Amino acid sequence: MDEWVLESQRPVYDGWLKISRRTYVLPDGHRSEWDVLTGGHAVAVVARTTDGRFVIARQYRAGPGRTLLEIPGGHVDPGEDVVEAGVRELLEETGYAPASTTYLGSTWLAANFQVQRHFLVADGCRWVTEPDPGPEEFTEVVLLDEKDFVEHVRGGQLTDQDCGYRALDHLGLLGGSR
Repeated sequence: MDEWVLESQRPVYDGWLKISRRTYVLPDGHRSEWDVLTGGHAVAVVARTTDGRFVIARQYRAGPGRTLLEIPGGHVDPGEDVVEAGVRELLEETGYAPASTTYLGSTWLAANFQVQRHFLVADGCRWVTEPDPGPEEFTEVVLLDEKDFVEHVRGGQLTDQDCGYRALDHLGLLGGSR
């Protein structure tokens, strides 16, 4: 299949996330406009404590318009290592630090988003400090046992659902028990 050729692009929104309108020349010669959201890299962390519980952040999310139990994570700063960003986000949002981390890969956030989301499993987590979330983040730390975490992921309640399933697969928990 032939690639599309980017003919032009112009910014249409410049906030925390940015949207550009791109005009492409398609393989058949026609032109097509697409709005593309850009925002760099993000990281999501499935964190498990030394006693096998999963560290979750209860927080309000503007997109769904409700409070969710979510995997900790956030934006990767320019030039920041993805694993270091995940450990930083975990510590800021929950106060937990891992003994080890495993990078599980990444996906594109969506087809028209130029945002790459990276996945980590953080194991052997211990509480080391009070959470220090950003000024617009109000989080409550929740610890879920293995059964409840697996049910939560299977129930489709995460915005980082793909990370949840990847972590369950990595940890050998997709069968319901280890």
